[in-house]
Parts: sequence; structure tokens; C-alpha cells
Amino acid sequence: MNTVDESLNHLIEAVRNSKEFQDYQIVKAKVEKYPEKKRSLDKYRTRMYKIQNNHGETDLYHHIDEIERESERFRQDALIDEFLTAELALCRMVQRINWTLIEELHFDMEIDMELVKEE
Repeated sequence: MNTVDESLNHLIEAVRNSKEFQDYQIVKAKVEKYPEKKRSLDKYRTRMYKIQNNHGETDLYHHIDEIERESERFRQDALIDEFLTAELALCRMVQRINWTLIEELHFDMEIDMELVKEE
């Protein structure tokens, strides 16, 4: 095993031992005890993903307003709010790791969105 693979394994272990990951695992297990809540969360997260990744959407602001209103109502459930908060903390940590790597390696991440639309 090379140095990068070893370091990657150490990073994975560090993430697994982090408070963010531990909190997420605990609340994820709680949610899984309620299949209806899990289904609702999955539908909500799928919609959020589609909205965030639909670059060609002409009515994006309408969808964002709609999802924000839904989110307020949805988060009134304490367990769902706890899950989404824990998930966001974990995602932000992973994003920070990714962006730090990209920045420190001076990796060129410019993407021509016109080329993406052509595919």
C-alpha cells in the first residue's frame, strides 16, 4: 500500500471517529425506526438534490421558495430536524476536506456549463 492510500485510510478513520459522523450515525439509526419518516426524508432530500443540481431550470427561484416553505414545516418534527442538522454538519466537513484538497493542490475546477448542457 502506498503513502496516499495509507493516508486516505487514516482520513477515513478520522472521519468515522469524528463527532459529526458519530452524531449522524446515532440520529440515522433513530430515523430508521420510523419507516414513514425515513420515506419522507428521502423524498425531501431527493427533491433538494434535484433542485441543487438542475442548472438549466428556468424557475429555480420558485422551487427554492417552495422547498424553503416545506422545510420550515418539515423541520417542526424534532427527529427530522435533528437528522437534517447532523447530515448537514457531516456534509460540510466532507466538503471542507474536498475543497481543502482542491485548493492546496491547485486543482483546476473550472467547468464550462455550456459543454455540460450539450451532453
